[in-house]
Amino acid sequence: MKRIVFIIAVVALGLITVTACGQKKEKKNMTENKTLVAYFSATGTTESLAKKIATATGGELYKITPETREIAMELMDALCIVVVFRTVNSILSKGVLRGGGDTRFLLVADMSTMWLVAVPLGALAGLTLKLPPFFTYLFLYSDQILKAFWCFLRLRSGKWIKHVQGTADFGEIEEDEEEIR
Repeated sequence: MKRIVFIIAVVALGLITVTACGQKKEKKNMTENKTLVAYFSATGTTESLAKKIATATGGELYKITPETREIAMELMDALCIVVVFRTVNSILSKGVLRGGGDTRFLLVADMSTMWLVAVPLGALAGLTLKLPPFFTYLFLYSDQILKAFWCFLRLRSGKWIKHVQGTADFGEIEEDEEEIR
């Protein structure tokens, strides 16, 4: 009971402190509020609308150039590929394999694919070879692609299942509970 009261007191004190700190800067934050109005206009229609919004809100204008739009589209295309592998990794590594107790394998897989594959390939693609954003992004996330296949192979091998020693039959557990009562 004392522990619960202590936890409630600490949480309440923390909330009071955060609230007090936030109130002192509220007026300053409201006066320094900045708005950015980003727009892409091929014909000029969007530009005039963006100027009206910027004037009404006191915001700054940023014109998205065709080059910027093209880079964004390339990155979105690469993301469409990468997200499939990231989803597989999320299910396999954070769900199945970690749940099965195979944490050492996941540590090796995470660290080695990131630092030995993705970071060097990303630096090579972007800084040395000056590849387009699509390929640079793919190389930066190549660890996700490699890890998806590696984790799938680990899942199929069955090595991730850890056998727990000292398990009892459910009948024995029920008998032990009856003895305790």
